[in-house]
Amino acid sequence: GAQYKFDFVALRTHKKTMALLLNNALQLFLLALCASITLTVYATPQGRIVGGETVDIASAPHLVSIRYKRNASTPFSHRCSGTIYSEDVVLTTARCVIGLERQQLLIVAGSSYRSQSDGYVYLVKSIAIHPDFDIWFIDNDLALLRLEFSLTSQNVKVINPIKLAETLPAAGSAATVAGWGAAAE
Repeated sequence: GAQYKFDFVALRTHKKTMALLLNNALQLFLLALCASITLTVYATPQGRIVGGETVDIASAPHLVSIRYKRNASTPFSHRCSGTIYSEDVVLTTARCVIGLERQQLLIVAGSSYRSQSDGYVYLVKSIAIHPDFDIWFIDNDLALLRLEFSLTSQNVKVINPIKLAETLPAAGSAATVAGWGAAAE
């Protein structure tokens, strides 16, 4: 397979230092795009994908629902989607998790539905936002979520890391986008 060089960036989060690969995350994101990426879609109707076709999670086993809990008295609900990068790392957008604490998030993998509880649930151990993220220009809109425990591999048909492309895609290449959207406006 292809080999990729990643620089490690030490990020300080709540008095803990974690080393996560972020410096070349944009390159990773482009490689994922070529293979089939997950487009982050917020739960508000105006921000959802429109059109496309309904598929089972087996068609996009790298897709996860990132669930958010505002406070102790509210339930977790779908906030955005993410892509399984490795057995314990999920790639998403920085906009999805900016300003949130890890305890406010859950990852649901192996489910075709963004609001049901029929998948495997994972706690988030840490959040790493790209150090050059710019919310105004949406530059470097990437974040990595490290999970408390590794994703189960008991059913690789519905939970599996994304397969990365061997080379960068050519301009104008077709790509598949997966996410939770609406069949019509």
